[in-house]
Amino acid sequence: MSGKTFSLDPISHKRIVNFGEREKYYTKDHHIAIISREVWDKAQEIYNKRSSHALPDGKSHNNKYSARYAFSSKIQCGICGNNYVRRINEKRKDGTHKIYWACSKRITYYNYCQDSMFITEDNLKEMFIQIYNSIIEKKHKTKDKLLNAIKETLNNDDNKSKINNLNKEKEVLEKRLSNLIDMKLDDFDNKDAYISKENEINEQLKKVTSQIQECETINANNKNISKQLEIVEEILNAKKTIEDFDRDTFDNLVEKIIVGIKDDEGNIIPNVVNFVLKVGTEYKYEINNNKIVSLRTNKVEEFSKWKNHGI
Repeated sequence: MSGKTFSLDPISHKRIVNFGEREKYYTKDHHIAIISREVWDKAQEIYNKRSSHALPDGKSHNNKYSARYAFSSKIQCGICGNNYVRRINEKRKDGTHKIYWACSKRITYYNYCQDSMFITEDNLKEMFIQIYNSIIEKKHKTKDKLLNAIKETLNNDDNKSKINNLNKEKEVLEKRLSNLIDMKLDDFDNKDAYISKENEINEQLKKVTSQIQECETINANNKNISKQLEIVEEILNAKKTIEDFDRDTFDNLVEKIIVGIKDDEGNIIPNVVNFVLKVGTEYKYEINNNKIVSLRTNKVEEFSKWKNHGI
């Protein structure tokens, strides 16, 4: 961006910030980037995902993302959308601590998200062990799902062709814009007409750039899914079930955990826990009186019978 400041007069040479008094010009790819555009876009995607959540009173709560613990940044409240945070109870007589996870909004602002459920880390680990062992026992069926997921999700070739066409259109628009700016500088009397045309081209550029970013995001997601599927397929080749929680396996298999849901009528069902795997498969559990019950169905409306259960 050039023209951010300008000289006030030729005598003092004092420069002041340009708040619109003079023209500003944006030159794309003016110099070699420190990082690639793909890395920048991915960083922005992560940043936006980790941005603060607005609360009803206008305050904000920043979710702190960390990989310190296995479940950090993995558990999402299905009621308010905030992340769950780790908490430790007072030391027991035997010297151990009970570790549990709770909605960050409920922990920070007591009056918010009171319907959300506290869940122990032991229960989370036990549920994952059940999921993993179930996958291993039915790995042939799961592999078929992986192959179907690849066929349905990956469409890189069609997308690349679309990106190439959009980039060509973008180059044409940028060239027209550059020529227009040169003409505007030479023909100052018709400045308003040039500005109007310039705004029109900029709008077209904005639309094309947005379409390119959408296509690139799809490609990036497809590549990510391909890698995830490969990792999961390697895990599925394991022949043994597990008795203890394994973090590496958990990280490679689980995309997120959603605690609590709402049915079609808006009723809150806090004690349903949904494990979403990176291949899209979901495993749902109900926790009632600290007991874990596996739920076979994926239909939210069928959970209404649990809405009156105590925690």
